[in-house]
Amino acid sequence: MAPREQNLLDNRDERLSSFYHVVAKSVDIDDSPTPISLLGKDYVFLRREGKVIAFEDRCPHRGAPLSIGKFCDEYVECGYHGWKFGFDGGCIEIPALGKDASIPKAATLSGPFAVVERYGLVFIAIDEPKAEIIEIEEFDDPNFDVGYLETFDARQYAAFLADNFLDVAHFPFVHSSTFGDGEEKVVEDFEIVEEGTSFTATYEHSFSNREDPLVHTGEHELVQRRRLTYRFVPPFQLTLRIDFLATGGVNTIAFFVTPSAERSSRLYSLLIRNDLGGSKLAMGEAVAYEEKIIIEDLAVQEAYHAKGFPLSATGFVSTRADRVTSTFRRKLREALGEDISDE
Repeated sequence: MAPREQNLLDNRDERLSSFYHVVAKSVDIDDSPTPISLLGKDYVFLRREGKVIAFEDRCPHRGAPLSIGKFCDEYVECGYHGWKFGFDGGCIEIPALGKDASIPKAATLSGPFAVVERYGLVFIAIDEPKAEIIEIEEFDDPNFDVGYLETFDARQYAAFLADNFLDVAHFPFVHSSTFGDGEEKVVEDFEIVEEGTSFTATYEHSFSNREDPLVHTGEHELVQRRRLTYRFVPPFQLTLRIDFLATGGVNTIAFFVTPSAERSSRLYSLLIRNDLGGSKLAMGEAVAYEEKIIIEDLAVQEAYHAKGFPLSATGFVSTRADRVTSTFRRKLREALGEDISDE
């Protein structure tokens, strides 16, 4: 039998440079150079006059990393031969040529790139972005508390990790030690609304709300209804809003997957809740719980032997229970400029 068509997407695909990716938490970037890998290339970040700027971490002269050089108020100095560059990327001095020497036009840094700080995170688009940064309305709502999860490095392609976030069928099996025990195995149909290359998927179902204190007093039933609303913006920006319909509680998880190197990704995640009453202790416990869930997911994801994420419809055997993740794969193909008329 002939092998199925795969059309594999890996973390170094040049098409991914035309989208925003999270590369750091804002608090981790200061006025000292911070080297960070993205899409298999190396970049250097620093904060100057309150704003984050970024260049490819490479001097055009002999390819030395800029991050080992000097970063002054007015220029960057390469640590290898002392070439100086302004923060617009242009070379302003080559010591070996002496003063007033003619500087080659090619003596220019790659960058600066489009950097945006939002949600306490640093986003970068290497090329003109084809999609906006995902909207998280709850982040600026004073009724919500925000917690930041640990940043995880994962040995898996970014698209697989995004696919996993959108998948609910694995809950009873992968997460049986946290929240999955007792979860319904049958996946009912989601309502999916497509918006350009993005989409929203909504699903309402019954669950046992053991965290509701009014269950113990008999004021609320144990089995309650909740609404899951997933949101996707390409290539790997995702949110899940959980509305607890009986209590009015809302938990929103923001999940950003960054393709760092060939098969290495970083996970940045926020937890935003309106049911913790401002308690730092409660938020810390909630964050730790979400981190356990990610660790459970990574135990499966890092066991893969894949050579990339299959974009073609024939790359996976999918059923109606996989409608959301199939939509993700199709929308990702569309965002990357592929023809999806055959689907």
